[in-house]
Amino acid sequence: MDRRHFEYFTFYELIYFIFTKSVNLLQVTEKANLFQREIDVFACANNKIANILEGCGHGRYQPYGPKCSYTHSGPPASLIIMEDLKESGFRLAKYSEGLDINHCLLAVNALAIHHAGSVALFAKDPKKIEPFKKSIYTEEMKRNVKKLHEPTLRRIAFEAQTWPECQGQIADKIQELTLFYSFERLLNSVNTDDTDFNVLAHEDLCLDNLMFRYSDNNQKPADVRFVDFQLSHWTSPVLDLSYLINANASVDIVLQPEIILEEYYKTLRETLRALGCSHLCPSNVYLYDQYDKKCIFGIILGLVVRGHMLKDRTKTDKAPRDFRRVTSSHFSDSFRNDLKKMLPYYFKKGWLNNTRKSI
Repeated sequence: MDRRHFEYFTFYELIYFIFTKSVNLLQVTEKANLFQREIDVFACANNKIANILEGCGHGRYQPYGPKCSYTHSGPPASLIIMEDLKESGFRLAKYSEGLDINHCLLAVNALAIHHAGSVALFAKDPKKIEPFKKSIYTEEMKRNVKKLHEPTLRRIAFEAQTWPECQGQIADKIQELTLFYSFERLLNSVNTDDTDFNVLAHEDLCLDNLMFRYSDNNQKPADVRFVDFQLSHWTSPVLDLSYLINANASVDIVLQPEIILEEYYKTLRETLRALGCSHLCPSNVYLYDQYDKKCIFGIILGLVVRGHMLKDRTKTDKAPRDFRRVTSSHFSDSFRNDLKKMLPYYFKKGWLNNTRKSI
């Protein structure tokens, strides 16, 4: 979510986020009570997960997000005090043609470790996960959520009709997805089945919520932290994986997600074993099957976020941050070229169909 809708300031290497009634919040943020959810993540989950990992790893596992010093809910104002990661050398990655394999592997390893820690926390104390059983993607939020992603999808569908790579069935599928069932597909993918393998998912892994620290000599990513936990949800891990890949990764990785899925599964299995929870680890076949069923979540949101990240900043002095105001004129050539490869791939896999087909 956009941090401009909160009052915040830095002081002595800490960031203070304050929620007050006078702040002009996005309607979706206010209606879904997202700031309280982030407070719950810090107060109920992240620190507990970090302690579980530290107890078995003895310094092996790096923190998942910024350290939180204090949280408060209620009058006179809700408050989160957390570490300023910029003071520790973390920064956003440069988004030119998507994250390369080094960035993606670093991020997915950290994600797998955190997911494993959340599984161990749930096994130990299920009540800590209760605040995250409900997703923001509900029928009550349908109108608000559709306003955020449908304008970009409509413009993608319109342009795709003119591309030889996407004319005909592919463009028609995007059009159908946008007009008739994009929200329903989102809703079906986020619904939690208690009989499935579930984790505390971030559910908003756009590039703005990933901060990297780089080595001094070659500027390769050496460490990563995740920020902005307002959408955290107890659900399938493939939602995070599909979002991470389709919104952020370079197009060659989008077309070969197996590289990321295999790395994720290896780290997840090793971490669950270290935590004494190997019996809770699913099979890699199960993970691939879940990705096939639920990756539409990352595809829909990924297309919107990718278009925003790769928007052409030369076409206007101030390209809009609000997804609802992005027009085709803000699409960059790089984004269009990515779409011409990604959309046929999605179509071939059957992921653009209203009902997923076996392939």
